Amino acid sequence: MKKIIILFVLFSQNLFSQKDTLTLSYTIINEDFEKLEYVDVNIKSHRKNKTRTNENGFFLLHCSINDTIIFRKDGYLKTEFPVLMLVNNDTLKIYRNLVLRKKMQVIEEVKITAKKQKIKFKNYDYKSTDLAGALSLENVNIDFEFGVRIKIPENKKVILEKFNSYVLDNNIDSAKLRLNIYNFDERDSSICILNQSIVKTILKGNNRSFSIDLKDFAIYVETDILITLELISASNYGSIGLSTSFVGGGTYTRHGKEDLWEKFPIVAIAFNIDVKEIKEF
Repeated sequence: MKKIIILFVLFSQNLFSQKDTLTLSYTIINEDFEKLEYVDVNIKSHRKNKTRTNENGFFLLHCSINDTIIFRKDGYLKTEFPVLMLVNNDTLKIYRNLVLRKKMQVIEEVKITAKKQKIKFKNYDYKSTDLAGALSLENVNIDFEFGVRIKIPENKKVILEKFNSYVLDNNIDSAKLRLNIYNFDERDSSICILNQSIVKTILKGNNRSFSIDLKDFAIYVETDILITLELISASNYGSIGLSTSFVGGGTYTRHGKEDLWEKFPIVAIAFNIDVKEIKEF
């Protein structure tokens, strides 16, 4: 059965101000009426005007009548809705069900061949616990996303087993980081290959490994990827410092899903992944 998510939209009674601004209150649920957390919501024409659903699938958004709202969630199609379309009908002033379709998952045909497989367990890219180099993020930079390009060897299928990094210092009591994995493209690395959100909570403390087990997600890659972390919430003001490597391909950063990637050369955030490398011969 194809799954969809339904956006249940509740509008405040006082929608319009003298400047045609309004506040929309949303609860996002799926077809099983489960509330969906961490759905990214952006105003298309204003990159800094953005929010996301909380643990209860709810958020408030301030916008204008001429804006277009963009919804993003891992595993679902990016969808845009003009605000004018939402409010230009009397029934929409109370509530409106909006349907987002899940991305089609193509299951590759299983072929039985006489080829042998050689499996190796390896670790790709940057390892460092260097106290001299750190990327520091503050909770005021919610939505800040940062990561590195992971090069995948040609003619090999790779299964991602575990993501690893290293925390040098953290004085935030509790912060949530979302792992994102994109097909790498020099022009537009925006196609996320994950079918669900992977969120990790990091607690206060210094000099500790930060890892995310990926075995249950069955992530297969055959081309280069951009692997990132995104700060999505923090319990208090403070900063998190993660180790960097001074011998690397640089660090990619952006502020929000609608922003453009910027690359800082040479210094790479020390992300690495344990993989299962499969070669047929």
